[in-house]
Amino acid sequence: METSGFAVEVGGLIVAVGGLVVAVCGLVVAVCGLVTTMVAIRYAARQSTAAAEQVRISNGIAGVTTTQGVFNLLHQTLRLFVEHPELYPYFYEAKPIPPKGKDRARIHMTAEMLADVLSSALQMSRQVPSAKDGLTPWVMYATHMVATCLPLQEVMKRHPGWWPHLESLSPLPDGSPSAETGPVTPARPLFGTLSAPVRQAVQPSAD
Repeated sequence: METSGFAVEVGGLIVAVGGLVVAVCGLVVAVCGLVTTMVAIRYAARQSTAAAEQVRISNGIAGVTTTQGVFNLLHQTLRLFVEHPELYPYFYEAKPIPPKGKDRARIHMTAEMLADVLSSALQMSRQVPSAKDGLTPWVMYATHMVATCLPLQEVMKRHPGWWPHLESLSPLPDGSPSAETGPVTPARPLFGTLSAPVRQAVQPSAD
């Protein structure tokens, strides 16, 4: 009877030890799983941070590229006033547009090019958030040109709907630009460093 009782005790002890071992193994597995999960979360957080940084850099590059592209378009248009200084007074000094002749056609084509550039800049400043800082002053520049540039006003009246972004700047309820007969101030806030050399190049000397 004693031997049988001892065997029972030993068997119970073995079962208890086995249960303890199973519990410890389960705890080890749980701890390993927790560590693995923490490592995975930390790795994912690093990946998310890196991805966010990459997106920020890409957006910045897109903004700079967009701004540079718009400036290049404007410079090409301004170069026309250097190559053909006779056009300058019509755009910046309120000289009346001739009723006919080759100069009238050239003035209209130049005005359409300028309208394309201004409208594109306004559109890009709204559609490319990262370019907004670089293109925000274009609103002031475009508003000034719409209000004072006679050739620009004329082509906008002739082709309503072609440049909706410019028409949205119009001070009149019907969408028509306001016509001003006085001299146009050529200074432009955005291109202060550029406008002076251009004006010097295209304006005739006092001699």
